[in-house]
Amino acid sequence: MSPRAMGVSRMRRLAVAVGVLVVGVGAAGCGGESTTTTTRSGGGAKVLRYGVPASIVARGVSNPAVIPSTDGPILSIAYAPLFHAAPDGRIEPALAVRWRYTDDDQKVFEFTLREDARFSDGTPVTAEAVVGSLEYYYKSRNIYSELLGRNPRFEAVDRWTVRVTLTASLPNLPFLFSEANVNWGFVMAPKGVANPRLFTKATYGAGPYKLDYSKSVPGDHYTFVPNEYFYDRSAIKFKEIYLKAFADPSAALQAQQAGQIDVGWTMDSSTAEAAESAGLDVVSAPFAVLYMTMNARRGTEALRDVRVRRALNYAIDRKAISNALFGRYGVPMSQFTVPPDSNPGLENAYPYDPERARALLAEAGYPRGFEFSINTGKDDPQAKAVELVASYLDRIGVKSNVRTFQNRAGYLDAALSFKDDSAIFAGDVGVPTTIEYPSYIGPSSTLGGGDPVNPRVNELYEAGLRASDPSRDWKEMWAITVNDAWFLPISGFSDLAYVSDGIGGVQMTPARPYSFPTEWFPK
Repeated sequence: MSPRAMGVSRMRRLAVAVGVLVVGVGAAGCGGESTTTTTRSGGGAKVLRYGVPASIVARGVSNPAVIPSTDGPILSIAYAPLFHAAPDGRIEPALAVRWRYTDDDQKVFEFTLREDARFSDGTPVTAEAVVGSLEYYYKSRNIYSELLGRNPRFEAVDRWTVRVTLTASLPNLPFLFSEANVNWGFVMAPKGVANPRLFTKATYGAGPYKLDYSKSVPGDHYTFVPNEYFYDRSAIKFKEIYLKAFADPSAALQAQQAGQIDVGWTMDSSTAEAAESAGLDVVSAPFAVLYMTMNARRGTEALRDVRVRRALNYAIDRKAISNALFGRYGVPMSQFTVPPDSNPGLENAYPYDPERARALLAEAGYPRGFEFSINTGKDDPQAKAVELVASYLDRIGVKSNVRTFQNRAGYLDAALSFKDDSAIFAGDVGVPTTIEYPSYIGPSSTLGGGDPVNPRVNELYEAGLRASDPSRDWKEMWAITVNDAWFLPISGFSDLAYVSDGIGGVQMTPARPYSFPTEWFPK
């Protein structure tokens, strides 16, 4: 088998979906457009009222380069992605209609754009515009801006063809450039890229809707109206989308019960039973693992000792915490994540054992424990989780000084600076290793700045890239991160949507645990 054929075969094997989203990438993609009809002007007669957690809109709804990756369902309203991630995990055309890797090492990727797409300001979505958007995203230095590796190069081959050249292999670019991942693929118009301050009052996307700032109050509610330039008018199902932010999940549910909201999005399952009792359809899918980072590089001295990190892992009762936080929507987890191509099977590696935890602390020279800090946001599940984790650690003599951020943006900035001892975070479930490694455990990973340095981890990753079957190397690699306690995993949890009568098309699956308003329709 040629190296090129092995690369494609490996990517197809990665198409098993066990978590957030896993996709296989062939040499090219193709597909058709929707044939559903609507009014000539686009948009139906109904207003879609969409309730979301207030933390989701903490950085606005307009600039994909500064908004966290979990906000894809919001960004997709006004921004068309390069590729569409279907609920079953398949990658389909969107702004890009054909694509392929041109080399055996999967470092050079080309895609061809549709020629009828325009941004909401009327300008065409050309290769030059896409290159400008990608370069702006990379230079914005957000939490995923280095996911493509160092110094990626973006070129307009011709008016409709874009070439991406990487310094390291990355087999899953169509996934990364879809709406279901890290916002790279939400293409921004040249006008917004040239003057990012414009994003404060407008969207500059090529999606089915655009922001109507005159009918919006930042942080509270946002109104979107049809984009008259959208290439597929039949896909515009609503005359308006009203996005309402709720700081309290109970208040959001009450608003929906009162008929003020059509679909509610939450990651707080505490209201799920009440939603079901109210007759709402509860749609859910496994979404992420809640975990605590442990800064072994720049944190307190104690965290540099693997025995201490293992002690903290043994100290918490994951089953009790998972049940308290998520009920039947939670799964206790001792391993940080569950890559479908390389699951080491260590979900229960750290059973609750406070005596063993105390013995490890004593062995490491901390018989009376120690103090360290934990950063967290004010929203659940992080806020509740840190209370529970801190209470268990206190029982083995470890005092947790909790710092709660009232603003999500500040919380993320502090957590990702990796200057503090630890933070409560959430990591994807089931994303392939080619995404997880550069995100969390690689040498330049944005989300793993506190990880211990272990050259063997990097060697195993590179070996897996070269192998026809990478699972053996990558399972060993992930096992190291568990056995050396790089993280303190707590529980897997689900993404949820509460759906009222009259709205269809709301789907979440293990292959794609997000539901996008652009797929919904009035019944």
